[in-house]
Amino acid sequence: MHLDLELPEGYKLSKFEMFNGIGDPKTHLRMYCDKLVGVGRDERILMKLFLKSLTRKALSWYIEQDPRKWVEWVDTATDFMKRFEFNVENAPDWFYIQNLKKKPSESIQDYAIRWRFEVARARPSMEEFQMKDYFIRAQEPQYYDRMMLVVEKSFAEIIKLDERIEEGIKNGTIINLEAL
Repeated sequence: MHLDLELPEGYKLSKFEMFNGIGDPKTHLRMYCDKLVGVGRDERILMKLFLKSLTRKALSWYIEQDPRKWVEWVDTATDFMKRFEFNVENAPDWFYIQNLKKKPSESIQDYAIRWRFEVARARPSMEEFQMKDYFIRAQEPQYYDRMMLVVEKSFAEIIKLDERIEEGIKNGTIINLEAL
């Protein structure tokens, strides 16, 4: 590792997208390298700044490594991929996404965020129209019946409708037949 390396004069460090150990490591490497396009082909800079793009579990992993074993950038990137490739190999499939239900203690907003996070990890990735369709299919019956009418709306609009339905059930303006 090149700890004594000085950055080129006038070089302004880009703000990196942080990798916390969750997500696609290949995507992170691509985004990281794209941010450093201004440093040319100097692998020493890629290696020196890589830790600035890591946080939480990924940073812990990096700190536990012996940087002397990384002679070239490809060594660092290969070890990084080996460590975090499980994230991609263990990505949820569409069947899992369709069956991802809202927890009783969870708000629609929290559920949508959790659901969307899992969709982002899913392989193969989903197009917007597929995402909307699968989200609607995953709803409880009292939501599903009403949401089928808005399948052409954006995902954000579907979430807003879902929140209104939830509020209507809570305040009694929409009758929850399952509770009877």
